[in-house]
Amino acid sequence: MKISNTAAKHITDFFINSGTISNDDRASYIYCFEYAIDTIIFPLTILLSGLIFNRFISALLFAVIIIPLKMSAGGAHASTRIMCSILSYSLYFVTLFCYQLLGNIPLTLLNICYIICCVLIMYLSPVDHKNNRLVSDAKHRLKKFCIIYIILISTVYTAFIYNDMPEFYLMINACIFIIAINQIIGKLKH
Repeated sequence: MKISNTAAKHITDFFINSGTISNDDRASYIYCFEYAIDTIIFPLTILLSGLIFNRFISALLFAVIIIPLKMSAGGAHASTRIMCSILSYSLYFVTLFCYQLLGNIPLTLLNICYIICCVLIMYLSPVDHKNNRLVSDAKHRLKKFCIIYIILISTVYTAFIYNDMPEFYLMINACIFIIAINQIIGKLKH
């Protein structure tokens, strides 16, 4: 995003001018600061928009499911940081305003889809990327995290179904579907 890139440049230049870092490392620090800022801004804007559109819990579920699972399960990556931001925000807003359409699908079919997607995520994770090859230990640790996290999410999903809270279990279902599709695309691209 332009805002995070500009802020990252200012932060990096501040540290260069203070002698903390070398000008030779400027591009690396800009990238790292921009990534860190985006990592903070994305969930905050998700939650803020959830408040604005009176869908805070759904926005919270999206952030709590998509962000950790995408970071640990891996999958497809956009070609540029700006394209990543555009895709991430577009996917979020489409999901926020359309996930309730899943309510038109019979619950049994939704649950079957959910289970298939969970199994896919656990089986495929982590899907590495050409710019971020994972060593065996990291792969094992990320797979273990994904399995534990999917079990936790599934417990919450089941509780929402049991308590007849479709607004929330439909959002969880949509998020799990998104992660599974992203992993499949990531595997096919490599």
